[in-house]
Amino acid sequence: MHKKSASSVTCQSLAKFFMIESLESRQLLSGAGSGSSALRRDTRYLQQESINNQAEINLGNLALQQSSNSEVDALANRLVTDHTAAQQQLDQVAAGLGITLNTTDRAHQRELAHFTKLGGSGRKFDLAFSKLEIRDHKQGIKRNATEAGRSANTDIQSYASAQVPVLQQHLALAQTALASSKAESSTGSGSTGNGNGGGGGGGGGGGMTGTASISGTVYTDENLNGKQDNVVPREFGIAGRQVFLDLQNTGTFVATDPVVTTDANGAYSFTNLAAGTYTVRLVPGSTDLVTAPGKDAYVVKLSDGKAVSGDDFGIQDVLLKQSDGKLVAKGLVTGRPASPYDALLVVRRFNADGSPDSTFGTNGESISFGHSSFAFQETITAVDEAPNGELTVHVTYAQPMTASGGENVVVLSANGREILSQTLPVG
Repeated sequence: MHKKSASSVTCQSLAKFFMIESLESRQLLSGAGSGSSALRRDTRYLQQESINNQAEINLGNLALQQSSNSEVDALANRLVTDHTAAQQQLDQVAAGLGITLNTTDRAHQRELAHFTKLGGSGRKFDLAFSKLEIRDHKQGIKRNATEAGRSANTDIQSYASAQVPVLQQHLALAQTALASSKAESSTGSGSTGNGNGGGGGGGGGGGMTGTASISGTVYTDENLNGKQDNVVPREFGIAGRQVFLDLQNTGTFVATDPVVTTDANGAYSFTNLAAGTYTVRLVPGSTDLVTAPGKDAYVVKLSDGKAVSGDDFGIQDVLLKQSDGKLVAKGLVTGRPASPYDALLVVRRFNADGSPDSTFGTNGESISFGHSSFAFQETITAVDEAPNGELTVHVTYAQPMTASGGENVVVLSANGREILSQTLPVG
């Protein structure tokens, strides 16, 4: 019987060992590759969304400058407002993953250049723009719906899910804009220029002698999403706020500008407007942080008899401007949406440019649980800053069921952590 040498046994053992190690390595790499593949897919999605958001903002702003169609204007306003808000949320998601987002690519640069050249063509621009938005939003709805169901990242799921209904609204507006543009093409009506040279308003010398109108609402934007929500916490209109038509495009209110004051529900309207281009602005308050529109004003192009609604202004009340320029504002979230009483207080802090301060609480929010319960309604009335950066938050509370109430004082550290809370009953 032939005996194997020690060296032969050793070689065979080593061979088996390396075969096993190779197999385990392949399995390990396969598993790692799966996770890596998911991360690459999520990264591609985030990059594409960032590029698309900026493209929609750029095209929306261009349409507001160039279009002669009020339905196109309505679409463009929503594009700028909603995609600005979407990009802010996307930036937070990407920052959490350590991803630096791109904002353009060659294809979208060429697209913007093409539409810039079309700018003086009036109805031709409107038709091409509306068709592009229909195509892009059909693709966007499909892409976000797919990502919402595919990504394992909860932040990405939340972002993608929230975009689908917004994009569906944009699609409906684009379809309406296309129908309106086709109608103008068939009748030959409408301006062939950029809408800035004729008619009234917006530097055209318009007056309150026509049949068109502009209306909207000024409201408290508690959750900073740029929209007036009618769910808990319900965002109410603000009475007594002034909205004006910036006829000379100075960016500030002057005595010759038409101005109206919001009613008890926060609603405003300009009526009897002549056809033309109008810039609608809010007279800002000293503590306002404006969340809507995504830019500083609405630019509205009116034809005779046209009624444009939904030019809403969202406001967050700034309670304190810190010594470093950061802004502290109040907010409200609820623990049980079915109950109007179960409320949790939120203190928000923003950088001087209006972006959330990531060093404060979670994404710029500090939530206080200490004195909120099913029975209490709480409201922040003031915030004081200490030299060491600590914030003292003054809160009034009410218990509707017993008609009682009082004051809470909550002290937060410079980074939004609750240090101390004290209840001061009334009476």
